[in-house]
Amino acid sequence: MRALLVGLAFAFAGLAADVTGKWALSTDTGAAHSDTELDLKQDGTKLTGTYRGTGGESPLRGSVKGDAIEFTVTVGRSKMTFRGTVAGDSMSGDMSIPHVDEGRWTARKK
Repeated sequence: MRALLVGLAFAFAGLAADVTGKWALSTDTGAAHSDTELDLKQDGTKLTGTYRGTGGESPLRGSVKGDAIEFTVTVGRSKMTFRGTVAGDSMSGDMSIPHVDEGRWTARKK
């Protein structure tokens, strides 16, 4: 019985958080603050969706493994990479825009 419980604990620890849905995203870099929206769809560890901001809509791709999330989105000529942690109805982490800026981001599920 104990072996079964330990096995279940390890199995559940490896499950990805569920981030499917709409999220309010805030980003802060040294140059600017922005409030945008994410519409995410998760299939296992695969993440797809749409980034909606002042520059319009852009597709995003990434992954969710356990509570770790990573995704990229290209707006205009800028490719943004987001890495962070999911905690229930919130996420946060670091973002980078190569050759432009780095910053922090937070998101709350709507």
